[in-house]
Amino acid sequence: MCKLDKSIALATLLHAGAVRKHFPFPYITHPVDVVKQLIRWGIRDDVTLSAAVLHDVIEKNANVNADSVAAVVGWRVADIVEELTYDGPESNPETKQAYLDSFILRGPEALIIKAADRYCNVLDFQLSDPSYARRYLRKAFKLLYALDGRLKELSDRYGNRAGLLASRDFDELKNQTQICDGLAGGRWSLGGVAKAANTRSTRTSGQSWRFRFQTSYSARTSRYGDGGHSGTPSLTWRPHRVAWKRPDSKSNSIASMTGS
Repeated sequence: MCKLDKSIALATLLHAGAVRKHFPFPYITHPVDVVKQLIRWGIRDDVTLSAAVLHDVIEKNANVNADSVAAVVGWRVADIVEELTYDGPESNPETKQAYLDSFILRGPEALIIKAADRYCNVLDFQLSDPSYARRYLRKAFKLLYALDGRLKELSDRYGNRAGLLASRDFDELKNQTQICDGLAGGRWSLGGVAKAANTRSTRTSGQSWRFRFQTSYSARTSRYGDGGHSGTPSLTWRPHRVAWKRPDSKSNSIASMTGS
């Protein structure tokens, strides 16, 4: 059983009984849509697709955490799922916006999965509530800016034109939802957020490497073809080893439930 098969089975189990907001469809249809969108963008990476189908399982299940996901599909997938998880208050729009804005500096896997997640949600909201679809896409301004600015990084990671195809699709989606303020004409400005710093960590043998880096983005200056976009980020990494302790497990029952 390949990693993606295990991830689909696990997502189906953990989303059992849940339905989509505004739609009477089983919730599992959404993460499957996200995987299909990534495949349309040319992504075939097993780890990325597995994390995509599981991207909501921690957020939507109080008794699930990264440990329990890793027990079934491994830490490479679980780390990305954890990176995608919003763990702030549900009723705090400022915290939610800060979480979404933070993807400008998150890993390329989390960035492209979150972009596909947003894209699929906007398509659904276009059917159920077009006015909300416009507001929902507008909130993703910095996410779309990051997608534009990190095309080379995404190309290096996936060896294809995934970022460019995603950026093209968002341009079309923007036109469909008739968003004008701040997004019209394919030119986006961070308005002062030209440099930022963040911390990323990766697990390795019970410890983690934590990286402090700065990313600088220039404005988008060109359209598609003939050199594509400018604005590739410049990353400065300063690694140092730090202590790492896994969080207390909320549930260790998933592995036994799935037979892993």
